[in-house]
Amino acid sequence: MQTNRSTFVRGFWALFKPYWFSEEKVTARLLLFAIVALSLGMVYVNVRVNEWHALFFNSLQEKNQSEFFHQVGRFAVLAAAYIFQYVYSQYLMQMLQICWRCWLIDSYLSDWLNNQTYYRMLLIGQQSDNPD
Repeated sequence: MQTNRSTFVRGFWALFKPYWFSEEKVTARLLLFAIVALSLGMVYVNVRVNEWHALFFNSLQEKNQSEFFHQVGRFAVLAAAYIFQYVYSQYLMQMLQICWRCWLIDSYLSDWLNNQTYYRMLLIGQQSDNPD
């Protein structure tokens, strides 16, 4: 079982490493950092919403109208912050995926077309495994 795990980790690292240490590493790392920061921000907002529930329902129980409206306004701010963070985290995640895929396509195409690799494989009788 340990051998399977180490084989998986080595294979994962072999696929993972080239992009994160390529010429696009600065953009990729900044996008990743922003996604993680926004995710942590969403956790913070979720904690605040959890605390808000107690204050909101206490204001209902005490029939305190001014506190009730204050809590409704507070919820609007928390909801707006969460929506902002969620939308931008999804946007940045998709941007990172597109950048990674573009880099991957360019990398594989350059390997395939470099020194006429496609032609040399035909000459030695070695077929590629579905280059599509």
